[in-house]
Amino acid sequence: MDSKKLLSKLTDIEAYLDDFSYEELSAAEASELKKSFESFKKQLEGSLWDEPRQTEPETSKNKRDHSHEMLIATVSHEIRTPLSGIIGFTDLLRESELNAEQRYQVNAIQSASKALMDIINELLEYSKLSAGLELFEEVDFNFYSIIQDVSYLCKTLMLGKDVALEVDLDPDIPVNLLGDPSKLSQVLLNLMGNAIKFVEKGSIRLKIKCLKDNKNDVVLHFEIADTGIGISEMDLKHIFNSFKQANHHTYTKYGGTGLGLSIVKQIIQKLG
Repeated sequence: MDSKKLLSKLTDIEAYLDDFSYEELSAAEASELKKSFESFKKQLEGSLWDEPRQTEPETSKNKRDHSHEMLIATVSHEIRTPLSGIIGFTDLLRESELNAEQRYQVNAIQSASKALMDIINELLEYSKLSAGLELFEEVDFNFYSIIQDVSYLCKTLMLGKDVALEVDLDPDIPVNLLGDPSKLSQVLLNLMGNAIKFVEKGSIRLKIKCLKDNKNDVVLHFEIADTGIGISEMDLKHIFNSFKQANHHTYTKYGGTGLGLSIVKQIIQKLG
């Protein structure tokens, strides 16, 4: 595993490390663990970004783009660490004796913190993809298990909404496939998450059809449809661009970074 792949894995592990620290360790132990982890990660980052490149000289534009991506990655990473602490302490506060008003305020802090964490994670994912740090793999996986997990997560996001989730799977799809299950889940959750965000009442349908199945190749067609607000034909031209949303009204009402579909597009393109 090269330095870039290791750094990508470390970034993913960091989120789990924060949860582990607050649940399993004392404050002193958690602090010591974080310091050791940060020291190792910074040394790796230093060796990665300071190493001489054997490729053609970068143009000024490429250098600016690379600096921009690294700025996003660094800032996202630095913000995520203290934010994880805020979320951890709100979890502890929720377990203590609070009156109704205090509980409401703690819940509001936690809800806002988790929304901010989602934005930061999206920025981090975008910067990793753009900088070529994202790790792609090809492994055997159970296709139906992935779809089941995605459906379950979507249903948890739909709690309290009058929305039905329909999953239509072609029975000809093989159980075991070769590919990147984490990226498949990420793409589906991103697209399904958009549908959930923009549908207040009605239905969301995930339909997957097997177009080709021979010894060496399986081609699946994924279709996601919903009864939400829709997108005008004019706005369709730019929704896959970075930091773009359908229109200003969408951002004002629903929030978000405008990176979700750009991330989906980059993943699909990098996977061919």
